[in-house]
Amino acid sequence: MSVRRHQTKCTGCVGESDKGNAEVMPRARKPASPFRYFKLSPEVIRLAVLMYVRFPLSLRNVADLLFEREIDICHETVRL
Repeated sequence: MSVRRHQTKCTGCVGESDKGNAEVMPRARKPASPFRYFKLSPEVIRLAVLMYVRFPLSLRNVADLLFEREIDICHETVRL
């Protein structure tokens, strides 16, 4: 089967003579990071949230467990 081109030009088709005039789509933006306002790394924030939500721990217990992993933060930081 041969592919036929239609004679009338539509907005969606680019003919051989129109290749230089094709519209360029704007580049999509990267989604903003939800961690952009925090000083700690996203991995530390995820770990603290995982500990606090998954296990019945207080904020001080989460801070103590993170301190054992050599991450020195205050329990108030975990609260935020």
